[in-house]
Amino acid sequence: MPSRDIVERRIPLRLCTTVTPKGETMMPYVRCPRGDESIDAHACAGCMRVRSLEWEPATGGEVRCLIGSEPTDPRADFGELAARTFVHEIASPLATFVTADVSLERVRTIFAESRARALAVVDAEGKLEALVSRTDLVDAPTEGTVRDVMTACVHALPEDAPIAYAVTLLAFEDIGEVPIVKMDGTVTGMCHALDVLRWVAGRLGYTAPKK
Repeated sequence: MPSRDIVERRIPLRLCTTVTPKGETMMPYVRCPRGDESIDAHACAGCMRVRSLEWEPATGGEVRCLIGSEPTDPRADFGELAARTFVHEIASPLATFVTADVSLERVRTIFAESRARALAVVDAEGKLEALVSRTDLVDAPTEGTVRDVMTACVHALPEDAPIAYAVTLLAFEDIGEVPIVKMDGTVTGMCHALDVLRWVAGRLGYTAPKK
């Protein structure tokens, strides 16, 4: 197999905050190109390939890593790009999860302070259990926990699913977001319809205005 040129690549971080009755914990996930899976970004500090590692809790961050370059065919059409780009590359940089025993009052506060339409519900090990949405709270009582209103049967996408899968799932299942999971079921992010639209806009040559 021919060797690949070593280049510096910017790999986005996904800052995932899990809310429990006892407080909040944040995990910075990054897709490691060597292990081909998401890992705790703190582990990158000991890697010889890493050139920089930084993040801001309010905006996300990135790892600059020396890896082998992947050849890109400039003639690739839109469909081919959607099949070769993975959901972990476009997922929202910030995500919030909750455990099933979190109060509905706390969940309402989370929704009020964010643009999220749904939150992944995870167990003590961070694995996907369900989903709780703004719609679930419409007729929910004032008191109670997430367990009382969450939707147990949810869709999810593996980290290495192509964007084409995300487009199809979001469109035909009529949903606005889908959890991204590792092979063991650990949730490492959320892919929103807006994330996909931003990717599409970028491929069409448009750039997001600076805020």
